[in-house]
Amino acid sequence: MSFIFRAYHAMARQRPMSTKTGIPTSATFVFVNMLRKLRDDFSPEYLAAVFDVGAPTFRDEQAGAITSVRKFDIKTQTFQEIEYRGYKANRKEMPEDLSQQVPYIRRALEAYRIPILQSEGYEADDVIGTLARKATAKSYSVFVVSSDKDMLQLVNDKVCVLNPPKDNLICDAAKVEEILGVPPERVVDVMALRGDTI
Repeated sequence: MSFIFRAYHAMARQRPMSTKTGIPTSATFVFVNMLRKLRDDFSPEYLAAVFDVGAPTFRDEQAGAITSVRKFDIKTQTFQEIEYRGYKANRKEMPEDLSQQVPYIRRALEAYRIPILQSEGYEADDVIGTLARKATAKSYSVFVVSSDKDMLQLVNDKVCVLNPPKDNLICDAAKVEEILGVPPERVVDVMALRGDTI
């Protein structure tokens, strides 16, 4: 979905595109162009698109048992008990004009014969991580195409993260350490301590 959100926000400040019947098409148009550029620039042997199912995941189930968490207040140097609102409770809903385009983006992927993968009970990130592990076990080199910093934890000698919005920045282990100051296997710790605003 990060690729789709990038496509959506790339056209946010420009005149919106739509069909004669008013169906928005800006994100679909940009997504297809980004996909074509990716294929032209990198000529991947295999390519798959991974989506969230949109149903609760195992994380939602685990989080359901949590009612409060302790938060450290840096100013007072004390912990405070706060209500836990749920896994991804602060996440905004997908904009309606984008959600209308997702079926067309999926059709475009089908037209390009790119498999769409998703697994009930798991997020797209989990599926991507599993695919990367299985592919490297069969000696494939893997490029994860994403601007999501969480994906940097997957980087190893066979897995790189390609970030198209950053001029096709390729993050190998050395680049992860340059960006975050830690090797890929410590990315989870950094993200837990600093959050996603690195």
